[in-house]
Amino acid sequence: MRKIKRTIFCWQLLLLSQLAAANNLNISNPVLTGQNQNANTVAIKINVSWENSYRVNIPPFSYDAAWIFAKYRVAIASGGDGLWRHIILSAAGHLTPAGTSLTSLPEGAFIYRSDAGSGTFIANDLQLQWNYGNHLENGSTDFIDDDDAIEIQLFGIEMVFVPGGQSFYVGGGTGANAFQSTSINSSTASAIGSGYPSGIANNNAAFPNGYNSFYCMKYEISQRQYAEFLNTLSYTQQVTRTAVLPNSVSGTGALSKTNANRNGIDIKTPGVANTKPAEYACNLDGDKIYDEVNDGQWIACNFLSWADLTAYFDWSGLRPMTELEFEKACRGSGTPGANEYAWGTESLLQILSLKNPGTADETYGNGGANVSSNHYVVAGVAGPVRVGAFAAGSKSRAQSGATIFGIMEMSGNLWERVVSAGANPVFTGTHGNGQLAINGNADAALWPGVDGKLSGFRGGSWFFYNTGLRISDRFSAQYEFSGRDVDNGGRGVRSAP
Repeated sequence: MRKIKRTIFCWQLLLLSQLAAANNLNISNPVLTGQNQNANTVAIKINVSWENSYRVNIPPFSYDAAWIFAKYRVAIASGGDGLWRHIILSAAGHLTPAGTSLTSLPEGAFIYRSDAGSGTFIANDLQLQWNYGNHLENGSTDFIDDDDAIEIQLFGIEMVFVPGGQSFYVGGGTGANAFQSTSINSSTASAIGSGYPSGIANNNAAFPNGYNSFYCMKYEISQRQYAEFLNTLSYTQQVTRTAVLPNSVSGTGALSKTNANRNGIDIKTPGVANTKPAEYACNLDGDKIYDEVNDGQWIACNFLSWADLTAYFDWSGLRPMTELEFEKACRGSGTPGANEYAWGTESLLQILSLKNPGTADETYGNGGANVSSNHYVVAGVAGPVRVGAFAAGSKSRAQSGATIFGIMEMSGNLWERVVSAGANPVFTGTHGNGQLAINGNADAALWPGVDGKLSGFRGGSWFFYNTGLRISDRFSAQYEFSGRDVDNGGRGVRSAP
């Protein structure tokens, strides 16, 4: 262990506010302040804001939040290895402005309204406490020195609080592929019903069955989010998390054939094999001018394998969602409709064309739409659309395709990858710790492995038949698939403390 020198020197904060276009989530004005030389702590002071924020203190008792987490690296010139590592927040010492609540966890913090309200939410001069004296300079035994040259990146993901403590139903579908309207009435209740390929019963009392409260990503992972994730990985990790070698030429598609099915993530700057990681960016229009306003940063990210998703969850301090949590996040504690979609009705309006394609304002071009689906049968948009593309402040839940809690695109757009309720006897809902294995895979305990076994699909996609969009449909709930495909994406959750 190297001696701490007691003087912070040459620290730089970088900002990557993930998914900013959905509700303009913005993290700004970063300052390092309040160094305690004896405790080796420093506060990361930031301003956080986003539009269309809400807190409802009557049923369904929900609110939205920003999950804020950070990464750091020590420059090679200061003896570091240049790799990005996760900042573990202190247990105490955080400061919030009036009207703001903060729930601190080791891997990050939830920021949200203290009181009921809606509209633009602003939390200025918020401070996150970091005990940098407990963080390694590199992968050996050296700890950060106060005079090390360090970079810090901040990330934010919009989340929605799904309350617990009330009985709720899974199932209610009329077909053979659905749970048969089973009530979950405690945190240890097993779900039993019919499904494909057979009836299920999960006897793991620690399996997250949706009864307890949790936070769910408001949107599916966007292409900007995944590109920024890739840009914090080593070359070796990037090899695992993409479909082509990171040293491929500039403009090569990272996850698929260049720009196939509206995936615009490209290699911007090639890496050097086993030495220097590549830089990734969005280039939907294919002109090699990256991250332009129409380059698809806000389109949901398809071609994600189960291993890609779980790596993202581990890296961000989240975890996979179970299929019981999927139904809870869609329906809440309400009585299930026979064939309802995530917005609570049995009818839908498909998107057939685009307005402002590839931009932060991308939406439907036809007269009205609340879902992207069934394009295997009906001509439409040949890929996923922007996250939140159907939402607007003046729209109803059904018009915007929202769940009862305000979670978007749980039916359609991209499949939601879930931990299967009956097939997984060991999953206990452990969370990611912010770090991946050396090979780029998730290493969280008891998660389904990279082969996709014990996982499945819920909620349908832009490509799939409309029947698969129903909340209760389990046709693919135990379909174990390890590859990447045109309509595979997803989102993570985190159990509420």
